Amino acid sequence: MENTRFTQGTEQLKAIDGKRGENVINSLEDKAPDLGKFIVEFAFGDIYAREGLTTEEREMIILLNILCFLLKQLPYLSNLQFLLPPPL
Repeated sequence: MENTRFTQGTEQLKAIDGKRGENVINSLEDKAPDLGKFIVEFAFGDIYAREGLTTEEREMIILLNILCFLLKQLPYLSNLQFLLPPPL
């Protein structure tokens, strides 16, 4: 039986990231093959293959989520300023 999630995910990965995306997944084969399979099946096979949003809309949502996460971390990151060298 063919794994449709993996097949759909592979098609989405190729359409979105092309050869670069395939290289990332292939680089995980030695270290964490299950992680590569999970990324293809879940992120690209389940999430990106859903109907309702365009690829551009999905990518905008991802960028906004990352931005919100980073902005929430700013108060904690400012406590690490003592690790930086003093200004000249």
